[in-house]
Amino acid sequence: MRTSIVRRARRVLFVALILEGLYFVPASIFLNTPLASRLFNRRPERFHIHWSLAISPWPGLVHLIGVETGGRSRVIDWRARIGATTASFRIRPLFEHTVHLNWVRAGGLDYVQRPRPAPGETAAPEAGDWPPIALLGNPTEAPSGTPAPRHAHGSPWTVRADRIRCDIERLWIGRYRVTGRARLNTRMNLVARGPLEFPRIEYRLDSGDLWTGQEKLFEDFRLEADVRLAPFAPRGKKAGALIHSLSGDVSLDARRASFGFLDFYFRKAPELRFSRRGPARLRLKLDAGLLLPGSRLELEGDQFEAAFLDQRLTGMGRVMAEVVAAEGPPQSRLEATLDNFQIARVGRTEPFAHGSGFRIVATSASLDLADPFDDLHVAIDLPEAQIPDLSVYNIYVPPHSRFSILSGVGRLGYHFDADSGQGSLEGKMDLAMRDIVARFENISLKGDVKISAPLRDGSPSDLRFDISGTHIEIRSADPPWTGSIRLPVSKMRFSEPMQVDARTRLALQDTRPIVAVFDAYRDLPRILERLMTIRDVRGTADFRLGKDSVEVRNLEVGGQGFRSLADLTFGTAGRDGILYLRLHGFSLGVDLREGKKEFKVLSPLSWFEKARAERRGAAIHTNGD
Repeated sequence: MRTSIVRRARRVLFVALILEGLYFVPASIFLNTPLASRLFNRRPERFHIHWSLAISPWPGLVHLIGVETGGRSRVIDWRARIGATTASFRIRPLFEHTVHLNWVRAGGLDYVQRPRPAPGETAAPEAGDWPPIALLGNPTEAPSGTPAPRHAHGSPWTVRADRIRCDIERLWIGRYRVTGRARLNTRMNLVARGPLEFPRIEYRLDSGDLWTGQEKLFEDFRLEADVRLAPFAPRGKKAGALIHSLSGDVSLDARRASFGFLDFYFRKAPELRFSRRGPARLRLKLDAGLLLPGSRLELEGDQFEAAFLDQRLTGMGRVMAEVVAAEGPPQSRLEATLDNFQIARVGRTEPFAHGSGFRIVATSASLDLADPFDDLHVAIDLPEAQIPDLSVYNIYVPPHSRFSILSGVGRLGYHFDADSGQGSLEGKMDLAMRDIVARFENISLKGDVKISAPLRDGSPSDLRFDISGTHIEIRSADPPWTGSIRLPVSKMRFSEPMQVDARTRLALQDTRPIVAVFDAYRDLPRILERLMTIRDVRGTADFRLGKDSVEVRNLEVGGQGFRSLADLTFGTAGRDGILYLRLHGFSLGVDLREGKKEFKVLSPLSWFEKARAERRGAAIHTNGD
């Protein structure tokens, strides 16, 4: 009995081996000849696949070595290289236009993809960071003279994969590259020219780098993703449909991260830029492309750098961001702080100020990852920064104004509010300058200055602001003197030198600074100098600080027994202008031309009014031409 069973088993095995040989030999020969390539590469400009060796031990199982596949659509070119892959599939569904894969195992996947500009469309500026076209290796068009095959209309092919396990070496999509060995487990449903679905995606990367162009965005980072991709039709260049189909959890921990990726969050905020590196932790919870409460970001670093307007702040910093839903709909809240920071000009390395407590708070109720943080509101606070040497502000002074700051210390503070929805940037800046020593011509000016400036209608691109309402207080201890300047109407641009166009109102304790600024003391008798010291002086003037000159127009200052009118320019050609002074019944006109002074003692007011009219008439004529 036992001998009979053994004989039967041998016969079955023999028959199986014969059947295996009858299938294996011709199937393997066919898969490794050009016949198979022609079958699968009917339209190589859209899809092609090649392999070095193919083995099919029995129907429904195939093993490929050295696989390269690629293709293109209307919007992308792509290529994938796989060291080896094995797939188990069902035979019967093939007759129903369905490829049903039981399981697929692949190792050594290297995938690259780049956008494909439309005919006549210029490539994006970052195209230099895309995978090189030569790396794709797919034909750009069908072979010459070979018409594309016609396909009968019918039910589209469907691909179902119950399980895909893949080891990934590199992903390079657009300007983003992920290097490092990763593991992917997933399921897939695909309808040709129809929707694509991944019911579950498990992605694990223990250690890798994420590059954007030539810069490492995340270095030595660990990534775990458990997500699902609902059915979507991949059409067009916009990623909205893909993102809105994505749900699940993503966890990332990086030993070093470039803080520059925060620019994505602040992309609609005014002139906020971040750099330097430090550890990062990121947790994302998604539902159909929307960020959910529990999403969180943490950054920290010994060297955190933030750039705002014309300033670059560097110091110990940290960032905390999360999606919360305390009251009302969920919103994101990000807080960035810098402690023990230094401030330098953008484009310069030498710091000019230092402080602590710089803080940025940003909130947004726009949590759609297809277009996130669209309604961003940002509050920026610099409570106080110490300026050890005020001479650094000479870069804002026109070089031909004959004015310079020699020394002094200061305190700088500001607060800004930005709203991306309204496109607004407003704030307030305070600058207190103490023990300042300045020089105008050969005259030394000493004292304290305090500036309080509201900033409205900000234009971050060219650093222009409406600073109407600015108040300047001036004090001097030796001799004791006070004054104030208000700018009811004024515009300013942060530049080197600074540009200001303002209407000013003066309130001075007496006239001594005016006489000094106009350089009148050196040419008047001392007794007249004392007579010109008038208390409680009020006045107005139009003031323009340009790149190469300082202009004072429509100056009118008066006090008890005193009146002064002037139009003056200090610039590259020297001093130019006219001045009228009236003191206790004594009048004097001063004509400044080419650095020389000519005094007018006969009817000086008539001379001044006539000279002003002539100058303005000439200016109007010049502008008209």
